[in-house]
Amino acid sequence: MGRKQRCKRNRKKCKSLKVHPKYIGQRFRLFSKFEQGISLSDPESWYSVLPEKIASHVASRCRCDIIVDPFAGAGGSCIQLATTCTYVIAIENVYTRLLDAKHNAEIYDVANKIDFILGDAFQIFPSFIGKVDVMFIAPPWGGPNYENGDFFNFGRFQYGLSEIVDTFLQVTDNLAISLPRSSSPRQIASTIPEGRIFEVEYNYLNDKCKTITVYLGSLVKPLVSSSVVQQTDSMVDTQRENREQYPSQD
Repeated sequence: MGRKQRCKRNRKKCKSLKVHPKYIGQRFRLFSKFEQGISLSDPESWYSVLPEKIASHVASRCRCDIIVDPFAGAGGSCIQLATTCTYVIAIENVYTRLLDAKHNAEIYDVANKIDFILGDAFQIFPSFIGKVDVMFIAPPWGGPNYENGDFFNFGRFQYGLSEIVDTFLQVTDNLAISLPRSSSPRQIASTIPEGRIFEVEYNYLNDKCKTITVYLGSLVKPLVSSSVVQQTDSMVDTQRENREQYPSQD
């Protein structure tokens, strides 16, 4: 199939899914190889996938041997994780999204480094305890309506942030958690177990904050002193990072 035919097919499919035009316009930010046949079979996949540059940056910080992506969706994150990690375990509880993830990984030529598992990560996580190095956690936070209000309300999600942190810390101390950009730092801090240092990174594209990433364990960049908050700014291509680190408190 030629490029023009693929473009026409993708536009028709997007229209049938009733995806907001904003997301269609940003399709190459989501997947740089979108026109090579990327498949996003439902609106939530469009709303939930991390922009490729941000996913690539987070993957560079999660470099390890074995990593688990427990909310794989259509594969945007696990594809990038496969470029920096030896072995990726991608878990998704919706069959069509798992098929999309595998298909999209094949387009990026990394499917052979990913084990795709259909299931609920909260049910099967015990099988990974002590066997993986890092978990990258990017749940679907509710689509374009999540930003209603000043701060994101984690209580509206099926699994609260506290439950996510407590559950997956049983698997490994090294977590990277992708959160909505309107997440409250105070609310984030309240979910981290006492005594653990964590880092909050604000991920920017074109000078606009798109997501927040929280790092725990060995993924936290070292500080001169862990008892104070520090912030640094840097540029990574078109992505800017603001980083703050905190000791957790009661």
